[in-house]
Amino acid sequence: MTRKDFFARVGFGAAGVLLPACVAGLATSCSVQGEGGSSSAPSNVDFTVDVSSEP
Repeated sequence: MTRKDFFARVGFGAAGVLLPACVAGLATSCSVQGEGGSSSAPSNVDFTVDVSSEP
């Protein structure tokens, strides 16, 4: 087995292990937003900016 073959097999093995977890995470996050999981912007924000001061 050459070095190139070794790293190719390790890469495909890692992809095979991690791909289902990534797909499951994406499926979960997409289903939460589809069910009205989005948040709205806060409406009670109040602040003042003082731009009259000199540096």
